Amino acid sequence: MSLFNKTPQNSGESGGKKQKGNAFVPRDFDREERIALQKMVTTVPIARKMLPQQLLIKAVVDFIGRNVRMGASAANVVNTTVYPQLFFVNLQLVEDCTRRVSLLEPYWRFEGKQPSEQLGEIIEKKHDIVGAFIERSFFFTIDKLKKKRLSSSKRKVFDEYQFSLLKFKDFIDEENQSFFAELCENCEELKQ
Repeated sequence: MSLFNKTPQNSGESGGKKQKGNAFVPRDFDREERIALQKMVTTVPIARKMLPQQLLIKAVVDFIGRNVRMGASAANVVNTTVYPQLFFVNLQLVEDCTRRVSLLEPYWRFEGKQPSEQLGEIIEKKHDIVGAFIERSFFFTIDKLKKKRLSSSKRKVFDEYQFSLLKFKDFIDEENQSFFAELCENCEELKQ
């Protein structure tokens, strides 16, 4: 999830010019490119108003920045949370933000890995990401169980965790479901 540290730049054969005080001035977009970009990055309908070049560039930069910030925040949650709802909602947000930025690739130049490559990596590693979350959240729940005295309160805590995790069963592949079942079977704390 390394999309969230790249600097956007515009692409084009004519390139762009560096100006004092400005990072990058992109080439002029033709009418079709401007229409496509405006549809992607703004809510201003084309039939109403076509944005001037400079406003469109600012809108693209803002769009990329907003998605990068949201994606970075979501990636942090994905990597640290032990709560299923937070995890799965933010994992989807990471994918969505990366996908939105990758749609700009034909019009914009990015340094380092392209957003579409990073999206492919996220999708490819999703199994491992979900598996790591299951393990992390399971052992966090087991630590909570160890602090409980009554078996009924232990059962309640685990049932709540299991229910919240299984609400997202459609997002968990069979191998990770089997991994979760194996963790449950082998846990001494649950056998008491």
